[in-house]
Amino acid sequence: MKIYFQIMFILISSFLFLGNGCSQRVYQNILKYDSPAPLVYDVKIDSNKINSFVSFDFGTMNGQYEGEKADLLRIGYTSSTTKKYFVFNQQISFYGGRYFVNGLGPRTGTNYTDKNYDGNKYALGLNGSIKAGVNFNFSGFRLGLGIEPMVISEFGEFTSFRIDASDEGIIKNDDGYFNFLVTFFPYVSYEFDENKILGIQINVGYPGGFSPILSYQTDSQIFWIGYLPDNIRVNIGYMIDFNKIKSIF
Repeated sequence: MKIYFQIMFILISSFLFLGNGCSQRVYQNILKYDSPAPLVYDVKIDSNKINSFVSFDFGTMNGQYEGEKADLLRIGYTSSTTKKYFVFNQQISFYGGRYFVNGLGPRTGTNYTDKNYDGNKYALGLNGSIKAGVNFNFSGFRLGLGIEPMVISEFGEFTSFRIDASDEGIIKNDDGYFNFLVTFFPYVSYEFDENKILGIQINVGYPGGFSPILSYQTDSQIFWIGYLPDNIRVNIGYMIDFNKIKSIF
């Protein structure tokens, strides 16, 4: 299974980053290295209710090049509508993190200036997205295919680094302050109790490249994890029904 994930990651990454195979480094928005969040749906099929969730998730992952790392924290709000054959999510989130650049110190690698670009570069951003899934239901199983278009705006030290180093010809910068991303995902879930759902979702696209995630929903809470072998990426996420939070106050 580990070898399977590694092969899939290499093949999909090669496709996604096609055209970047030159000696000059290419850097992108920090969110692109992270995993998408799972599709959210209600246990009750054909529900006219719109469920709202507040989400928190943390991801740590390898960077684009050897010795580089990225860490990202997201806080978001998701509304979900669930029908028998269709699920629709709207999400907005704020994120912050850091990208550790390695190998772009003074006169090292492809860097022929006296500037030192190595070290932590911090980033902040906003993103809005919609998720839409079409599925079949049988014997407690939900099997479907979804898409998530997303718009992001990112700024901070990491953005400034990408722009400045690109202007000097040291790296290539594929992204500006605003970007459009899209992810496709098959998903399957099983309702093994009246209010408990176990789900698997395989994301292909941006953000994340290839991002398998596992989710568990019980009552008004959702727990999810994402993982790629050899410390390529690890994600831990939590969602709670917004009404649950309001009832506390």
